[in-house]
Amino acid sequence: MVLTGVAVSRVKRRVRKKKEPVDFDAERFKGRFVPIVAKEEVEVGEGDSVVIDVEPVEVPPHHMLLLSPYARHPLGHVIAVGEEHPKMMELGRKVTYAYFSAVRAGTVEKGDVLGVLIIIDLTG
Repeated sequence: MVLTGVAVSRVKRRVRKKKEPVDFDAERFKGRFVPIVAKEEVEVGEGDSVVIDVEPVEVPPHHMLLLSPYARHPLGHVIAVGEEHPKMMELGRKVTYAYFSAVRAGTVEKGDVLGVLIIIDLTG
């Protein structure tokens, strides 16, 4: 499916509106869905993979991170997240960048939702 410029604009406006974390509680575990929000504007070309600074996301000790596989940005997908100095899961962490793989050319704007982190509490 090819998105026209108008369709991409609508999708970006709709996606950008939901930026708050959402808690969830399953029978076996609790967690939170947290949007990954661009902190800078970046030009991307089709097929490019770039590192984008994102709004910091605090990850408490003993919490596991998963990336939602559902595409949230019309230009591409977040394939990994990290911070300057990787830490073990037993320590508190802070996500500060996302590795973004572009499927079409365009501009990732500051404030765009790039993807969603799923933070799962493993403490019981």
